[in-house]
Amino acid sequence: MAKSGIKHIDVGLELTKTEWESEESHELIHGNSFPSSPVERQLFYRDDEHKWYIYNGSAWVDLQGTGGGVMDKSCRVHHSTDQTLPTGTVVFSAFDTEVWDTDEIHDTVTNNSRLTCKTAGKYMIAGGGQFVANATGRRHAQIKLNGTTVIAGQHFQAVTDSGGVTSLTIGTIYSLAVNDYVELGFYQASGGDLDLQGGQIYSPWFSMARIA
Repeated sequence: MAKSGIKHIDVGLELTKTEWESEESHELIHGNSFPSSPVERQLFYRDDEHKWYIYNGSAWVDLQGTGGGVMDKSCRVHHSTDQTLPTGTVVFSAFDTEVWDTDEIHDTVTNNSRLTCKTAGKYMIAGGGQFVANATGRRHAQIKLNGTTVIAGQHFQAVTDSGGVTSLTIGTIYSLAVNDYVELGFYQASGGDLDLQGGQIYSPWFSMARIA
C-alpha cells in the first residue's frame, strides 16, 4: 500500500510515463475501515464517511476537521412551545427549531429530540430549560447518550420565591462516534403536571459543537 494513498495497478516492473498518465493505472486507497498496518503520512479515504484521513504515526486524523483548526461541526436548537411534563418522569425535550446546523446533526421532524454525531470527535454538549413557577419538589436535567447512558446530570430544588421560575443549564465534553446521538431530558417532582417553558431561544435549548 502506497504512503501517498494512491495504489498503482496493471503495471510492469517499471512505471512508464504512459502508465503514470493513464487514469486506469491508479486507484485511491479507500474503504469502510482503516488499514491495519498504516505508516506515517499515509492517506486513506473513508467511503462510509466520505472523508480523507492521514495517519500521523499514532492515529488517523480527519483532514476536514484538523490542521489549522477544527472545521465547524455544530448545531443549536430550541422548541417553539411549552411542553407539559408529568411529575416523577424524565421526558426528553422536543426541538422543532434550528438556530443553525452545519453538519446535518438535527432533524426538526424525525427523532427531533436528538442531536446526532455525523463527524466523529470530541464535542462540547450543552443545554437548558426553564420550568414555570412552582415551589414544590425537585427539578432535574440530564444528557443521555444513545438512549441508555447518562453522561451529565444536574439536580435543583425548586425556586421557592413567589412567582420564581426554576432554570437549569447543563453541559459536558464527550467523545462521540458517527451516529451516536444525545438527548436532553427534564424531570420534575411537583406532584402534578408542570410546563417546561418554550418559545424562547433559552428554553428549552440544546447544542453541540466539535472541538477536536
